[in-house]
Amino acid sequence: KVLQSIGDVPTAADCIGPSEIARLTWSVAVTGHQLPKQQSEQLLYQFYRYRKSAGADTVASMLWAVAKMGERPSLQQLQQLLTVFVNKLQSPSFTAVADVTWACAKFGYLRKDYLSQPTVLGAVPTATSEQVAQLALACGELGYHCEPLLHAVMKRILQLQRDSPVQALVDACWAVALLDLQHNAAEALQLISTVSKQWAQLTGRSTALQQLYQVHLWLQDNQLEGGRGLLGVLTPQQLQECQAAHRTALTAAAVDAEPWLLLSVFTALQQLPLTWREPPQFQQYTSDGAVLVDITARTAQGEQLALFMDDSTSFSQPDGLPIGRVQFRDKLLSARGYRIVSVLAEQWRQLKGQHEQQQQYLLQLVAGQDNASPPILQQALMPGQQNVEQSNPGQIIPASGSNHNLDTTMPLENSGVRRVRRPTVDKARVSVAAALADYHSGQQAR
Repeated sequence: KVLQSIGDVPTAADCIGPSEIARLTWSVAVTGHQLPKQQSEQLLYQFYRYRKSAGADTVASMLWAVAKMGERPSLQQLQQLLTVFVNKLQSPSFTAVADVTWACAKFGYLRKDYLSQPTVLGAVPTATSEQVAQLALACGELGYHCEPLLHAVMKRILQLQRDSPVQALVDACWAVALLDLQHNAAEALQLISTVSKQWAQLTGRSTALQQLYQVHLWLQDNQLEGGRGLLGVLTPQQLQECQAAHRTALTAAAVDAEPWLLLSVFTALQQLPLTWREPPQFQQYTSDGAVLVDITARTAQGEQLALFMDDSTSFSQPDGLPIGRVQFRDKLLSARGYRIVSVLAEQWRQLKGQHEQQQQYLLQLVAGQDNASPPILQQALMPGQQNVEQSNPGQIIPASGSNHNLDTTMPLENSGVRRVRRPTVDKARVSVAAALADYHSGQQAR
């Protein structure tokens, strides 16, 4: 009820500053609520305008909350908010570092400089198991190797494993597999041994079960620690549960994809002037069920092809490299004798209706002449926030009161945000909402 009564507070520049905006947004995210789209856009927009007066912890809380609610800042907003975070990261709390990295993983954006700072490494011994696991998993999802930091993270979670939630232990092990940290394989097995003794806590946690099965595949493929995967660490029944969860997740992901787009690629592939030893097949599992391939085929020369439709979320920004799960997928398939062919969804959409260009594109990919560059991240990741600083010139003038170090260069036109006007409620109500969220979330807020 308090959240609903806040009304126009997020649009009131003279009422709340960045810390209040971040606290309110965090309150909404941590309690599992959703704000109306326009209000969430206004919150992010206002926070961005006052970013220069925000501290590192405040920026971290805001980015974490935005990601938790499933929203996304524009690329420009994200870059500049991260700049504020890095510039003010003098004595960092590990919570802030873990939250920002987790949010960046959700946004598919990698900024490396702060993760290599000695102050961040020095903060690891103060972290909880959930925090170090969150950081490790975020690095894994982004495909970022930072050996000193990850070594310290694994050391910390091993120290805390007895009192750690099983999900944190599983996340850490999955990060080891994602990043192909083969020298940490024994440590991962030690953590999974602890998990096996608390198996009841994984009931209903299909994601954790799938992660464990993928760790099993990684251990087997690389012949690590005996090459038996998780056999002997997990019981045959436990491993079977993991395998079932993995297959269910693969099937669900295939259903959620854009079938019409992939079917158009499949149809075009069938029409290529090529001789196949095994013609293209739509959505096929590998023989051991490790991977569900979008399209499989075997060339006349006997080469096995695994074709996937990859979009911008398959690549991290700004470097354009494949994210962790794509790297992991490709390594699984390479170990099974496949050559990966990546069709870029953005480029394929541009070729819609152009039959000859589609065939030429696919022929180049099948021949191994993949000169296509990774898709460019859209400049506006959140509707209504399109590159606000590059739209029509203009200024925002705060209605009254302190300006909280306001960035008055921000244009209002074409931003999707209404002009600010005097609020109908005061800052105390924001604090009440935040306090209620604290009470509701308790010790397990994050």
